[in-house]
Amino acid sequence: AFIHRRPDGRHLAQIHPPLAVPGTGSRETSIAELTAAATVAVENQVRAHPEQWVWMHRRWRTEMVGESAGNAGHQ
Repeated sequence: AFIHRRPDGRHLAQIHPPLAVPGTGSRETSIAELTAAATVAVENQVRAHPEQWVWMHRRWRTEMVGESAGNAGHQ
């Protein structure tokens, strides 16, 4: 579910169907596939309404090699 502010000050709630839980492969593969699907759903909403999005915590708690905490994941 996602809620967006409308130009007139009201809000629009969108309820999407549940994500399909992968039933094939290993547990780790299923977790990775479900996480990827959830990430795509959130990414689509952010792209549709970027002005209404804010991230309040560090999503990725580990750093990539060569990255510092201040710029991990940013280009």
